[in-house]
Amino acid sequence: MTITTAAPVLTMSATETRDLELVLDGVLPSGHRLGGPVELAPPRAERRASVRAGLLVDADLARVATAAGGLTLVDQEQTPLASLTELRANPGEADGGPVLLTGTLGRERLRESGAARELGLRLSASADAYDGLVVFGRPALLSDDQRVEGFLRDVCRGRRAARVLVAVPDQAVDSAGVPTLLTVELASQRMRRLAGAATGLRLDVATTPLPWRDPVSDRALVAALASHVGAREVLVLSDRVHLDEAAPTWREVSERLDDQTVGPAALHPADLSALSRWRPPRARRGLVVMLTGLSGSGKSTIARSLAARITQRTSRTVSLLDGDVVRQLLSHGLGFDRESRLLNVRRIGFVATEVARHGGVAICAPVAPYAQARDDVRDMVGQVGDFVLVHVSTPLSECERRDLKGLYAKARQGLIPNFTGISDPYEVPMNADVTIDTTTMSTSDAVEQLFDYLAGGGWLQGGTS
Repeated sequence: MTITTAAPVLTMSATETRDLELVLDGVLPSGHRLGGPVELAPPRAERRASVRAGLLVDADLARVATAAGGLTLVDQEQTPLASLTELRANPGEADGGPVLLTGTLGRERLRESGAARELGLRLSASADAYDGLVVFGRPALLSDDQRVEGFLRDVCRGRRAARVLVAVPDQAVDSAGVPTLLTVELASQRMRRLAGAATGLRLDVATTPLPWRDPVSDRALVAALASHVGAREVLVLSDRVHLDEAAPTWREVSERLDDQTVGPAALHPADLSALSRWRPPRARRGLVVMLTGLSGSGKSTIARSLAARITQRTSRTVSLLDGDVVRQLLSHGLGFDRESRLLNVRRIGFVATEVARHGGVAICAPVAPYAQARDDVRDMVGQVGDFVLVHVSTPLSECERRDLKGLYAKARQGLIPNFTGISDPYEVPMNADVTIDTTTMSTSDAVEQLFDYLAGGGWLQGGTS
């Protein structure tokens, strides 16, 4: 159902966007919370005529959407994919925190965002179409050949003709960080080599929304896809141990790609050549260093000094994307509500990713208060280079004591709404690569620590402190 009144808009995360498609196409059950845990879908005959779904949203958005009678769901390209109507908010969670908003889903447009969408599987038209399912969540190792060949024999046994879906997750973060198009290429070549001259065997290679999240959900998601397409034989190649017992072996090989020490016994020569082009030595690989922290924590000062040191002491090309400067130029006109802040950080991430794509070093220094936005940038960058997250952990009390721009005083007076640390939360990174507290460390010492970390990791080959 299309919303006819003015309705608020919600930009979904990548996982929520893909879950939306899975629910609308019947892979995941009606009632699923987008981005939430996955449960096995009931048989299709038991599905209701209307499809419902839930979303965790902030309390203010829930109130506005309920009053408007609906919510428009858009992807990160701001394409309206669906409407959520007949809304119901969970009253038990409407205390200022996230609210579970449920409603009836109505499709607006087919999703075009995501990698290799032209190769996307039409899930709604693929019910019961396949005898076997292979999920290529990582490149195949030579040691996987026996498993794949055994899988193909099982699929073909007793059948004159067999059809196998080779599903490639349509986000690099779900295929061991390997870019989607490269994974598609490797999967196609590998499966056709191993299938050989098998008569009556058809292999369809397609990208598929498979957003991994936790062990139980990941297994349920694979089972739901297999059930939907009718596949009785299933094989998963993944970098996640709970999906693939060979995952640790892949991780070892992946680490050796960084220093170009992968031997011919690990990967097929054609695969090794392709992966080596994707993962050149770190000294030539694109890199994004993101410093996140409260206003006044010292991240901008450190970022500027780090950029200068890398430029002076190495041959790397450096681009500096300071938070305040980006706000004035790249994100002028954006507010400081959650959605605007998410978009601001994603814009920074987009520009930084383009720098990394061409082998440069991008140093970013936004507040970046939300884990979702930082993770989105990590995922973007991971398709073309490496990402290093630095938490400048200077505590609020010290940042407020400095109050270099008088912002904290104004925020305390209520003159600046949605101010991080005062009236808006800062989500402390749980996955920072480096943590620096400028209360106890000088700028020069902090820069030296970061420079040494990057040099030790191989990104600044030949650099010395």
